[in-house]
Amino acid sequence: MAVKSLRFPAFILLAVLCAHSLGAATYVVSPSGKNTAAGTLAAPWKTLAHAATKARPGDTVEVRTGIYAERLLLTRSGTAQAPIIFRARSGETPVIDGAKLSTDSGWLPLFWLQGVSHVTIQGFELRNYYTAQKNRVPIGILINGSGTGVRLLNNHIHHLGTTYTGANGGDAHGIAIYGDENTPIRDLVIRGNRLHHLKLGSSEALVLNGNVTGFLVESNTVRACNNIGIDAIGHEDTCPDPAQDAARNGIIRLNTVYGINSYGNPAYGKNHSAGGIYVDGGRDILIEQNTVYDCDIGIELASEHAGESTSGVTVRKNLIHHNRIGGLFMGGYDTKRGRTEDCLIEENTFVENDTLRYGNGEIQLQFDVRDTIIQKNLIVTNTQSLVIGNSYTQNTGTTVDYTTLYTPAKPRWQWKNKSYSGLSAWRTASKQDTHSKVLSTRPKNLPTAP
Repeated sequence: MAVKSLRFPAFILLAVLCAHSLGAATYVVSPSGKNTAAGTLAAPWKTLAHAATKARPGDTVEVRTGIYAERLLLTRSGTAQAPIIFRARSGETPVIDGAKLSTDSGWLPLFWLQGVSHVTIQGFELRNYYTAQKNRVPIGILINGSGTGVRLLNNHIHHLGTTYTGANGGDAHGIAIYGDENTPIRDLVIRGNRLHHLKLGSSEALVLNGNVTGFLVESNTVRACNNIGIDAIGHEDTCPDPAQDAARNGIIRLNTVYGINSYGNPAYGKNHSAGGIYVDGGRDILIEQNTVYDCDIGIELASEHAGESTSGVTVRKNLIHHNRIGGLFMGGYDTKRGRTEDCLIEENTFVENDTLRYGNGEIQLQFDVRDTIIQKNLIVTNTQSLVIGNSYTQNTGTTVDYTTLYTPAKPRWQWKNKSYSGLSAWRTASKQDTHSKVLSTRPKNLPTAP
């Protein structure tokens, strides 16, 4: 989703920019507390907002079980040696409930980390936050500006989003990282979070957009959303400096993404177009050891902007199975888009993708794929027996080899808009897969259709 500037709602300022820690403290917040109390376990504060005005570098705010109908804005940073931590008290579940909060302005995060460094948010449940208004953007957790060392750990974000019924103007995010300054957001960790039942409009469940570098998105579960699961975006004018306007130098690892389906989303109508994991204009990203299934598209590497690219992405050791219109898509979705280049696709397992039989195959090469290596993958097709689909002739420098392949019938390939049947004919015509092999029996212990 393109964003040129953030319009901030009228928050009460919850933290100041400058602070000096005189010694680490642990404070406690509880719905039964009072903001005039001491902030201890015996005498807790009542609101996160009050805790944010008090927390200094090195402090920890422990939040007890209960319902909190409030937003949190953090603008104070910790340090590398003394981070500021907001977390659930051990064994407890604080719930941030948005059902009674107003949605009368543009960007509407429940938790907003604005230009902060060395802050951790851990163990919160965020829920029940919707709007039917156009150009209102509910968000579970938003980080923007610049900063380093932020951690989002083990949060649970669900039943949130836009119910706007128009084709344009409905957006929402579960977790959104917007690097909208020339100084990047860096050293970011998003780990162990659960995101589900999000109504996203034309946006994404978990997104890194603009000047974001050195990130780790690991061991999260994203499911049951009506648009893209995890997305690393570039070239949307999020950052003022075009050279820095791309999520980059990151790792997307060990995530489970499923049940991602744009069909019926007002922004997409009756189209299946949502990827489980998507790099749209990002660069130099490792995508490894993820499990992606029951999505419209398993993994997609593309650029939606003409003249721009997704580049330097490695897709390795992922399990990609039973996705609706294909396992892996690369290149622009039409000739007005950008390109995919210098990517490596290796040691993945593809199983029976394109369940809707759109004719895309396990791997689909779209418009303008360049200098990409596809090697050492296990590919098991459905009854279409279509390994690779490629209806565009703008496909240069792509190599395919060392494939281990099983197809129920004679394997088929489409390459630069020509079709081939059988490994021998494919090898002769394309000069690809010279070291590949076709199995006579289906491998065991593969995942079944969900």
